[in-house]
Amino acid sequence: MANLNKKNVYLIVSGKPARLELISEMIRRHHKDVVIYTAPSGNVGLLKTRNANVDIVIADSEHFTTDIYNMVDVILHENKNPYQALLIVGIPPEEKFIDELVMGKIYFLDENFQESEFSHLLAKALNYTTHTEPASFQLRYLATGDILIKEGEEAKFVYILKHGHLQAFNYINDKKVILGNVESGEFVGEMAYINNEPRSATIEATSNAQLIEVPIELVDKILYKRPAWSKALMQTLSKRLKNANKAAGTF
Repeated sequence: MANLNKKNVYLIVSGKPARLELISEMIRRHHKDVVIYTAPSGNVGLLKTRNANVDIVIADSEHFTTDIYNMVDVILHENKNPYQALLIVGIPPEEKFIDELVMGKIYFLDENFQESEFSHLLAKALNYTTHTEPASFQLRYLATGDILIKEGEEAKFVYILKHGHLQAFNYINDKKVILGNVESGEFVGEMAYINNEPRSATIEATSNAQLIEVPIELVDKILYKRPAWSKALMQTLSKRLKNANKAAGTF
């Protein structure tokens, strides 16, 4: 079963102290409960990956130097952590890492990347690291603007929002109609579970977010084993009902 309280461990490799500090600050702005290691070169970074259980390696390649190239190559060859993800700043050698790119194990950023782009790729990399073993539920990461659920699609998961903010909306006559906001501790997508129907709204992240993702066929079992989650579901439904009554002008 997924460890929902596990701290994500990062290793940032760069010969530029300013870049190490910048990337560290970006990570901490967007994600809580993290451990960050740094290394000034690929050789030192490789030693640290062998001595610590690193989830994500962020390498500042500076035109993809031989030092960084060797580190990435050895990490992939040794494969000590199959679910470790790599985020590399710089352009890779031609036709390198095609399989890893397709798998979602490696991501590349332009050297002059924007923080929003970094945040989106980091969320994708974190999602790759969570699927380390079969589990009843997993962690799911979103960056601002990511769509979690689309109106009308088949419901496969129910979510609990751990951190961040989401917004629910519909499109009516091509006009976006806001239905409400989802805050930490609330369920998301619970109506499809209750009604056994397709998604009734689209859910978008309005900040970076971390959720617990539960397969819809396991929700009954997990609610039975976790009373606190059952209480959270009831509170969510109560809030939805109050908001619906207010919108309708009834109390």
